[in-house]
Amino acid sequence: MRKRALKFVLGGCLALATVGSVGLQAQQNVQFTQYMLNTLSYNPGFAGLSNGLCASALYRQQWGNIYDGSGESKTRVSPWDVLVLVDAPVKVLKGALSAEILSDNIGYFSDITCKLGYAYHLQTSFGKIGLGVQGVLLNKKAKYSDFKPENAADPVLSGKGDESAFFGDVSVGAYLQGSRDYFVGVSVSNIIPQHNEDMGYRVQGPLMSVNGGYNFGFPSLPKVQFTATGFLQTDFKAVDWSLSALATFNRLFWTGLSFRMDAVSVLAGINIMKIRIGVAYDIATTRLIKASAMGGSLEVFVKYCFNLDVDKVNTEYKNARYL
Repeated sequence: MRKRALKFVLGGCLALATVGSVGLQAQQNVQFTQYMLNTLSYNPGFAGLSNGLCASALYRQQWGNIYDGSGESKTRVSPWDVLVLVDAPVKVLKGALSAEILSDNIGYFSDITCKLGYAYHLQTSFGKIGLGVQGVLLNKKAKYSDFKPENAADPVLSGKGDESAFFGDVSVGAYLQGSRDYFVGVSVSNIIPQHNEDMGYRVQGPLMSVNGGYNFGFPSLPKVQFTATGFLQTDFKAVDWSLSALATFNRLFWTGLSFRMDAVSVLAGINIMKIRIGVAYDIATTRLIKASAMGGSLEVFVKYCFNLDVDKVNTEYKNARYL
């Protein structure tokens, strides 16, 4: 029964990702450098697999301070994001519940996304599986009144006020936390087609995210645990990918490097009691590095977990992957 359920969900994820693979527009979601620490933000199947009530927050300032206009009238238009996640296992539901709030801002456009999810847990001989689903509510806003056109009589913006619209969606995901130091997940979002001409928003097909990795060590370095991870997101027209390598020292702090199409990133973090803090700095490999006051992007992640069942929950982590 469990194998059939797993095959059904994994097959459904891949099928949903394949439907509408023709004629899609690029519609990538927000991608964080520390994707290995906030898996729940793109895979609802991960909910509850940290084995405790966990709350985390992430702030990302992309490309530093880039402004539109000059003097007192200038406006910061560089992207910035705030993410808040909460999840916890619920025994009576044989799984976990999760919640997420994401504020995504770029230029004169802002999105607020709220998600509520449930993940069903399966314990197998090869690891623990989470099969998740989320309901999604998205509020998109465009502040056209704040635009600073070179031509005040621009026909596109003339007489155009601020716009706001709500959209609903569903996302599904499957995640395997292997018993032999490996992990892999697949999820699908943007399942419901969306179209709003006034907002310039259009979703024609699903978005698939795949992540995975492996933990390993060397006998000559008994206090160091290495983790190699990868992340891929695609709508079958455009692809975002990241590859990362982390080293965790004495279960106390970690450091590493991450590579993706437009940046090289340095990561570091520390465990302080039950609080985990991670920092990432992206060095842009595109021309944006010249426009950015910071020369790149800064990302800060904080997570706190506490036990719901002291006798059965293992709070020791071999590496940053399990934060």
